[in-house]
Amino acid sequence: MTTSNSTPWNFSNEDKNLFSPNGHYRLEYGVLSEIAMGAPVGGNCFLVYPDHSKRKLHDRAGGPAVWETAGFRVALPVWTVRRDQRLAVADLDARTLTIYAQKFRVLALQTFDQGLIAGQDSPIHLMATVRFDTAKEPVEQVEQF
Repeated sequence: MTTSNSTPWNFSNEDKNLFSPNGHYRLEYGVLSEIAMGAPVGGNCFLVYPDHSKRKLHDRAGGPAVWETAGFRVALPVWTVRRDQRLAVADLDARTLTIYAQKFRVLALQTFDQGLIAGQDSPIHLMATVRFDTAKEPVEQVEQF
């Protein structure tokens, strides 16, 4: 599933791409604030289940997120305390958030299909294409949610 016109600087809980392709799950962000002056925004990110219960995925999640076409995994950028980004994937079946080791400047995710994530790093300045294979990339940590 592709993202809407949202950007890392401008996304909200009204964005259609926050809903899983099967329509059963959605992401919801808490208060979003700039990571630094003029920087993209981030905040608490929650997974909302069909019964409307919520589980926090991360305290400093960015956006926009992108769902895998099957609808049971979602990729989202997460900010570190050092203000760089990592790519995280929430697996709804395993109830895990896998945070990968590779560092990024500002992720603008576009697609997620069969474990392959595509997008851009630093979409405004010195843009680089991202092709990320979740099966081959080193993992920094795995958290339960």
